[in-house]
Amino acid sequence: MPLTGRKPCFFMAEFFILKAYRGRGTGRAALATILPNHPGNWHIATPLANTAAIAFWQKAVAPLNAATTDIQFEGDIWRLNAFATPAASPRSPRPSEERYARSAG
Repeated sequence: MPLTGRKPCFFMAEFFILKAYRGRGTGRAALATILPNHPGNWHIATPLANTAAIAFWQKAVAPLNAATTDIQFEGDIWRLNAFATPAASPRSPRPSEERYARSAG
């Protein structure tokens, strides 16, 4: 169940980027792949003690107009980002897909 009681809702339980890959856009690239494929309501919660993750999510969800609140959960204080992603627009076929469709037809 989502932390705010909103249903249906996606909740990302784990999101981790190794230190060697941080600051290179790896996390943002992963989100750019994940979020459009799962349109709807989302909750991302991070323990306030995890300052690196708090900084990442603050930047990552800013374009999504996330509602940010601090909540108590399992004895810790967490930063909860709640936002919605729009339905993905139909994508254009890749050139290799167009070639395959023409040759398969």
